[in-house]
Amino acid sequence: MSVFPYLMAGWILLVGIYGLATSRNLIQAVGCLSVAQSATYVLLLAVGYRRGATAPV
Repeated sequence: MSVFPYLMAGWILLVGIYGLATSRNLIQAVGCLSVAQSATYVLLLAVGYRRGATAPV
């Protein structure tokens, strides 16, 4: 199991939160929230990944 996806999710979350804290424009704040939300997608993909597995269809 690699630690890289977890570190990447944390980095994306920190970038989104930093942008949210420093933004003065509402539209830019919404964009930073979407970046922080994408970190949760990366984290969910990292948790659910299984090497050599197939899709549960």
